[in-house]
Amino acid sequence: MSLGFRSMHGIIKEALHYANYKGVSILAAASNEGSRYGIAWPARDPSVICIHAADGYGSRCNFTPTSEEGRDFSVLGCAVKSFWPTHLGKGEQVLRTGTSSATPIAAAIAANFLEYIGARILKQPGRSRFMEDKHLMDFVRSNVSADGSQA
Repeated sequence: MSLGFRSMHGIIKEALHYANYKGVSILAAASNEGSRYGIAWPARDPSVICIHAADGYGSRCNFTPTSEEGRDFSVLGCAVKSFWPTHLGKGEQVLRTGTSSATPIAAAIAANFLEYIGARILKQPGRSRFMEDKHLMDFVRSNVSADGSQA
């Protein structure tokens, strides 16, 4: 989810609850407010994987809020080469920066990782249940960042 609010929104909370009930992992953008307001909602919801932005060297971008140990991840979110509709007057190719740019990259990494597990380790490629397995994502999240570092 490439969005964030200062307070919880009921309809989105219901959708998160339903996704969690169905075992679907949700990733959400942390915020671009730095430490001024902290992590936005829904990224601060315990059922959501919070995504922060890092530069090309893996360093935290100055606009991303302080992460919570063992629960947040950082991926490229500074100067991400993107394509923008020409009718919006920005040309075809632009550089985008923000946790909203990092979140789809994190989702792609998670999808590829889960597909790899399904194909190589569990020998069941293309099984969508691995793409949506919240328990597997929670296991990966807790073990990849067990030392307190961000993935």
